[in-house]
Amino acid sequence: SVEYLMESEETQAEKISIYYEQIAQSYILSGDYITGEKYIENALYYVEKYNLEYRKAKILYLRAQIYVEKNELTLAQQFFLSSNVIFIKNNNYEEVINTFLNLGKITLHLKAYYSASSYLRQAEKVYLDNNIGTDSLLGEIYYY
Repeated sequence: SVEYLMESEETQAEKISIYYEQIAQSYILSGDYITGEKYIENALYYVEKYNLEYRKAKILYLRAQIYVEKNELTLAQQFFLSSNVIFIKNNNYEEVINTFLNLGKITLHLKAYYSASSYLRQAEKVYLDNNIGTDSLLGEIYYY
C-alpha cells in the first residue's frame, strides 16, 4: 500500500540523514567545520523533506557544536536553544540535559553567571525528575 511505501521512504530518509550526521560529526571532531557543515546540509535536505523532527534537533545541536568550536558563542547559544525546543517537546531527556549543560558552559564563559546557574539548575532538574541513570552526566552538571 501507499502508506507502507511512504513509511519505508521516510525510514530510508532517516537512515540517510543519520549517515550524513555521522560523517559531519567526524569532520567536526577533526576540525574541518566547512566539510562538516556540507554534510549537515545534506542531512538537512532529508530532514526537511520528510519532516524528521528529532533528526532536525540533532542537526541544530551539531551546528551549535560547530559554533562553539569556532568560538561563535552567541550563534551556538541560538542553535542549542532551537534544538532544545524540539528535544523538550519530544521528551528526549538526555539531550535536553546535555543542551542545558552546553548552554551553561557558554553562559559561564560569557560571564553571564545568573544565566549559567539557571541552565545548570534546569539540567539538574530534568536529570532528577526523569531518573536518568548516567552518573557521569550528573557529575558534569555539579562540576560546573
